Amino acid sequence: MKQKMHQHRIFSLLAEYFSKNNEVMAAYVFGSYAEDVARPDSDIDIAVIMEPVSRDTMEYRLAVMEDIKRLTGLDADIIVLNEAPIMLQFQVIQKGKVVFERDADKRAVFVMSVAGRYYDYKRYFDYHARHLAERIKEVGLGVR
Repeated sequence: MKQKMHQHRIFSLLAEYFSKNNEVMAAYVFGSYAEDVARPDSDIDIAVIMEPVSRDTMEYRLAVMEDIKRLTGLDADIIVLNEAPIMLQFQVIQKGKVVFERDADKRAVFVMSVAGRYYDYKRYFDYHARHLAERIKEVGLGVR
């Protein structure tokens, strides 16, 4: 129960933090904190949907990482979901937890767009994954 209370407090702090940044449309926590398997030494994985993406996102991500560390005491890994590969976008929207949402309709449009693009490319992803698995069975991993 203590971990749940701690997690709830962290999510509340994140919601308050992101509500003060007008460029952030939504924020997700994903990874170990979203899956309730975080250890004391786990970092927290956060994905933000920005609108618009009008700044140097690397600089933004570094600033947010510092702020989150100061706010929660946790190391943070921040991604701007708008710029992430489609596979990661889909994983975040499927398995992540929304901790902040400025506009539910805009987030829904983003989610539908990601899902549409993911399913458009899924057969190619699956083909390449099968091909890679077959190749590994044939030659193994590593350099020869």
